Amino acid sequence: MNNTVQIDFLSLWQSVRSGATQLFQAVELLPDECECGDADAHLEGRCSCCGGHKQVSKAEGTGVNCAAILDRLRADIATLVKDFSSLAGPLEMAAMAGQRLELRRGVFLAASDLERIYEAFERVDHAVMGFRRTCAVPEFKRVKLRSAELRDQCERINADLEGEKSEKLQG
Repeated sequence: MNNTVQIDFLSLWQSVRSGATQLFQAVELLPDECECGDADAHLEGRCSCCGGHKQVSKAEGTGVNCAAILDRLRADIATLVKDFSSLAGPLEMAAMAGQRLELRRGVFLAASDLERIYEAFERVDHAVMGFRRTCAVPEFKRVKLRSAELRDQCERINADLEGEKSEKLQG
């Protein structure tokens, strides 16, 4: 893999990781209750329920807009999946031809990690759809829970990547 592709891929991964963290933080700032019934406005932090909420008021100007973050994250994850798919096949073929079990294992593990990120994002997306239908507190709490799970999944994978990077530098 050439350095430009590697840097782009890692940059995209950092964008996904950052987006997951931003989503979690933005969702946490919003109140669980949405009495106005406008889920989209609530997710954008601009409904009447959010206007007087102490956490959102403190965060004025911080860009609390879960809907926008979700859209960016969806695009970044889709691009990451597409880019990985285009790289994984040739990498795996080269690994098989060279009998490089470690590289094949790495491709498989990376694909598994990416699948877990995608599935975690899908759970967030489904929770948001549920909240948009009902504006109910349990549905918004589910959005918060799923956002936390996505962020945690990204952090676990990043910790694994950092651990591997550290091992290679030491060994």
